Amino acid sequence: MRHFIPIVIAVLTAAPALAQSLDSRYQSIGEIRVTIGGNPYEMVVPFDTEQRKSFASEREIIGRRTFNIFGSVVGEDGRPANPSLQITFFVKDGKPDLVSMEVFDEEGWRKPLSINAEIGNGDFTDFRITADNRITASFAGEMLRLDNTDARQPKVASGAKPVSIEGAFSVAVPAGS
Repeated sequence: MRHFIPIVIAVLTAAPALAQSLDSRYQSIGEIRVTIGGNPYEMVVPFDTEQRKSFASEREIIGRRTFNIFGSVVGEDGRPANPSLQITFFVKDGKPDLVSMEVFDEEGWRKPLSINAEIGNGDFTDFRITADNRITASFAGEMLRLDNTDARQPKVASGAKPVSIEGAFSVAVPAGS
């Protein structure tokens, strides 16, 4: 009996960390493993089969390939939930150039943690992209909390302190997305 109680405690404390399964409406086209401010998360990059919408896309902007990857933890209901991570970057000659990175968490959509050209800092390592748009990369940086992203010029929240982020992703970006 003495050995049974520690096992039960270990299982119960590990249960919240176990990944939920995606609802059948969604298919996983990628995954993100990320640590934000010391907290690890496993996220999925889904494809919504009902709306035929990918959470990873490629566009041509100003002659450069632009990618947007949106990953989320899976909620108890099997749907994407916060925290979520959005990564936007250009690719030219097989090399990435980070445009922005946002974490949407308990603070909501209007107050994300962010990295962009003027806020925070971040970069890719071990970046690879194949001819069929399978992208793998590692990334790291420091984010700052924004305030009032509805404004034309969102600003860094008062008293915001840098929050570390590091992780890796692997995603198959659908052609023509």
